[in-house]
Amino acid sequence: MNKTLFLIALVLVTLFLNACNQPGILYGKKTIEITGKNWLSDTMTIKPGMEVNFFSSISDLLLTTTFDHGELIVCDGGKIIAQGTVDNPIIFTIKDNSSFARLVFAADSSAESILEYCEFNNTFYIDVYCSTVTFRNCRRNGQPYP
Repeated sequence: MNKTLFLIALVLVTLFLNACNQPGILYGKKTIEITGKNWLSDTMTIKPGMEVNFFSSISDLLLTTTFDHGELIVCDGGKIIAQGTVDNPIIFTIKDNSSFARLVFAADSSAESILEYCEFNNTFYIDVYCSTVTFRNCRRNGQPYP
């Protein structure tokens, strides 16, 4: 009886933990939250003054634990239009104790992505594998980027 109750409790806790910290993108009025590894195959438009927060995700399924850093992979013709202004830059940052976050433009992403007046804070990596991504007046940890 005790073993059965313990196993039921273990399964319920595992399901609860998985439901709380799954990969995904959550859009708010002033923020976008990106949790875990996500793929973007459409157009993401980010308005001036928005903050894009990256979170890691941890998934536990019985005896297996999976950890993913906050990551957005732009692929399959997807693109990002992030046009901030001098007074309202777009801030990309890490919001948990994850060691890094990553924005990846895959080889099959659109060549029409534009990032203007964007600030990349903390240990934020940007990988560009496609032909063109336009960066204008962007900064990474206070320094001009690229």
